Amino acid sequence: MAEVSLKALVASSAWAVHASMGAVVDRRPTGEEKDGRKVVRFWQAFRPRRTILGRGRAPWLIVEAGLEPPPPVDDPLNAAYPGPYAEGDYVLFLRSDPAAGGWRLVGGWQGLYPVIGGRLVALEGYGTPELHGLTVAEAAMRLRTVKRSP
Repeated sequence: MAEVSLKALVASSAWAVHASMGAVVDRRPTGEEKDGRKVVRFWQAFRPRRTILGRGRAPWLIVEAGLEPPPPVDDPLNAAYPGPYAEGDYVLFLRSDPAAGGWRLVGGWQGLYPVIGGRLVALEGYGTPELHGLTVAEAAMRLRTVKRSP
């Protein structure tokens, strides 16, 4: 998947939020299979820390599909079926999915920026490099500038 432009990411997001990702609270098999692995839908709790753009509302759940058993880390299936995310701090770009009962990342991995040592990490091949290395406050200022630009 190609890196996304910051403008496209902002335009596609209903909510950008600095949040702490928590544990999986529910998992349900979909009845589908992919390469001999069961497709499972996961609901993972997160705690909003700071809204950057847009507005969020409960439930504070990320909805994502994954595979069981999970494929090896370098398997291309992980791009389409990432499953639950590691617990920790992130800046998330989200869109509401009322039918699934939660939120989905915009563009999959493109909407997920781990915060490590107080700075955002743009995932290679997915995240926009413009956010890489910024603090959450710097990223918030940058996103607001992009939102206001024509």
